[in-house]
Amino acid sequence: MLHGTYGNPNENWFPSMADELSDFDVVIPTFPTVEGQSLDAWLKVLDETVGSLRSDDIVVGHSMGAGFLIRALEASEPQGGAIKACLLVSGFLTLLGNEAFDPHNASFVTGPCDFELVKQRAGYVRVYHGSDDPYVPEQLGRTIADSLDADFVSIRNGGHLNAEAGFTTFSELRNQIFAIASKT
Repeated sequence: MLHGTYGNPNENWFPSMADELSDFDVVIPTFPTVEGQSLDAWLKVLDETVGSLRSDDIVVGHSMGAGFLIRALEASEPQGGAIKACLLVSGFLTLLGNEAFDPHNASFVTGPCDFELVKQRAGYVRVYHGSDDPYVPEQLGRTIADSLDADFVSIRNGGHLNAEAGFTTFSELRNQIFAIASKT
């Protein structure tokens, strides 16, 4: 599971999700944010904590963590072919017009993305987005879903799908992970 800008592994639904997925090898890297935050720095942390993504991985990214996951898949091919699934929560790949976030997110969202390559490496893709996200407009999540030919789930009154919006657990996401994992 990958957190976003200003985030950490102990926020939102990450701790409860890790507990609920105790039968899995759950890794939640701590990325530098906001001091030292860049795409290259996050790629280095991912490499040091997870190594190469593998064909049996189910990877979840929240907020900038979702955009980062797309960039990580673009940057390197997973071992053994496409990962099993890529679950993107409140994600975006553009500047938000928010001075508190844009300078820190710029290296992740600047330049075109090779969505065709990402589709080849991402396995099953599902995008979750709150219908009333105060930070990332729902349309940005829909754009990612359209670009990746992914399923899109709009969560009514979900906000940014974080603790601030009441998401200290995320049963719909957990159930999707179990469903994906049970498929051979």
